This record gives sequence, structure tokens and C-alpha cells, in this order.
Amino acid sequence: MSLKKLRILALGRNMIKTFTGLEPLGDCLEELWISYNFIEKTKGIGSLKKLKVLYMCHNSVKEWGELNKINDCPVLEDLVFCGNPIVENLEESAYRVEIKKRLPRLKKLDGEVLPE
Repeated sequence: MSLKKLRILALGRNMIKTFTGLEPLGDCLEELWISYNFIEKTKGIGSLKKLKVLYMCHNSVKEWGELNKINDCPVLEDLVFCGNPIVENLEESAYRVEIKKRLPRLKKLDGEVLPE
């Protein structure tokens, strides 16, 4: 079975811990819905070169460096990231500034349009 035309993949609430195995979808996947899992590291996400939308709220990301790997997705414009441990103790405005600084191409965060 070929997945070369797969554009949207919904994997929420599947106890997933890594992005391993998604590499073959790098040239086609545009949206990845992977919220409510156990992802702590974002290694491998950069292979998804067509990814525009990443919903990964309520995972286990604890380090800001993991966002640098997300920035390897060259066309990513919409991210849902709330509920990760890294943002729990931040004011919303500080959170938005930090994300925008690390992901400058991002247009939308947690469902809200980001200022240019």
C-alpha cells in the first residue's frame, strides 16, 4: 500500500513517544494531528518538508531546543502547542513571543493569528 498521496494524518491519543517512522511521508504530509501523546523530543520532524499544520498540544515537550527541530519544517505555518510542560509556567504573551522568536515563519499559534 502506498501513502504517497496522504495529506492529513491524525494520531492523537495513541501513546506515541517519537516521530520515528514518519520519514516516508516527508514529501506529501501537510497536516499532522498528534496531540495528547507522550512526545518529549521532536527529532525526525524535520523530514516532513511539506508540513503546514502541526497539532501537538498536550504532549511532554520540556526543552525550548525542541522547537529548533520543528523550525526545520520549511512551510509550517500553523502550530497548536499548548499544554506542553515547557509552556506551563509562562504568561501567554511571553509564550507567544518565545514561540514566534523560535519559529519566525509561523502564522498561527494555538488557533490564533500571530502578528507579523
